[in-house]
Amino acid sequence: MQPQRIDEAVSIRNVERYIGDYILDNVESIMRPPQKENRKKVAVVGAGPAGLAAAYYLRQSGYSVTVFDKHEEAGGMLMYAIPAYRLPKKPGTQADKSLAEHGVLNSGFSLKSATIRH
Repeated sequence: MQPQRIDEAVSIRNVERYIGDYILDNVESIMRPPQKENRKKVAVVGAGPAGLAAAYYLRQSGYSVTVFDKHEEAGGMLMYAIPAYRLPKKPGTQADKSLAEHGVLNSGFSLKSATIRH
C-alpha cells in the first residue's frame, strides 16, 4: 500500500493560530525566567509586538527591562487600531498575562505609560 498524497493549499493563518494557541496553553514549558541576572537596565520605547519581543529576549538575557508606551495596555497597533471583529483582543491579553505569570513582566520588566515629547 502506498502513502496517500495530498496536494492542497496550506492555510498559513490557521497554522500560525495553532502554534500561538499551543504556546499560550503550554507557557510553563516554553517561557521561562532568565537563568541569571546581569544587573544591567534597558529601556524599550513602545509596547507593540516588536517592543514586547525585544523586552522578552532582553529579559531572557538577564536585563532588567522597562517598557515605555503612551497607552495603558501593551499590544500597540494590534490592541488599539485593529477592530475586535478582525483581530480578537483575548489572545494578546492572554499573552501579556502569561508573561506576567511566568516572571517576565513582573520580575525585572514593567510597562510605564509615558507621554513622549519631540
